[in-house]
Amino acid sequence: MRPSRRSPTQPGPPTRPKLGLQELLHYYPPVISGVLLPGLLVVALVVIPYVRINLERPPLAPARRTRALVILWATLTTLVLVSYFTGSQPVWPFIGTLLVVGAGMSVGIAGRSPGRVVSWLRGRSIAFWIFSWFLLTATVLTVIGIFFRGPGWSFTLPWRDGIYY
Repeated sequence: MRPSRRSPTQPGPPTRPKLGLQELLHYYPPVISGVLLPGLLVVALVVIPYVRINLERPPLAPARRTRALVILWATLTTLVLVSYFTGSQPVWPFIGTLLVVGAGMSVGIAGRSPGRVVSWLRGRSIAFWIFSWFLLTATVLTVIGIFFRGPGWSFTLPWRDGIYY
C-alpha cells in the first residue's frame, strides 16, 4: 500500500456518505445549497401526501409534438441559465445531466420510428424523467467527490495523481 500524498496539515475530502451534499455546497452558495434546496425538499415532503396519486401516468409523448418540444427546450434553457448564473463554480455536472435527460425526452417526444428504444422512451412519464435527472446528478456529484477531488478541494485526475482518501 503506497503512502498518502496528502500533507499532514491539509484536510482531506469529507466522509464518503456526504459527498453529494459537499459537492452541492462547493458549487452553490450556502444559502442556496444549505437552506433553499433542503427547505424545498421539506416542503415537498409535506405536500406530497396531499397530492392525488395518478397510478396511470400518461406518457410524455403528446399529440402536439412541436409544441411539446418547444416547451421542453424553453424549460431546459431556463434551468441551464439559472444554474449557470447562480452557481459559484462551473456547474457542468448539473447542466450536462440536464441536457442528457433533455435529449432522452426529446427522442421520446419526437421519435417516430417503431424501434424498441424509441417506443420505450416514448412511454416514459414526466415523473420518470425528473427522477432520472435527480438520480443522474446525484451519481455524477458523488463520482466527482470520490475520484476527482484532491487536497483543498482541488480538481485532480485519479489516473495521474491517485485517489485521495
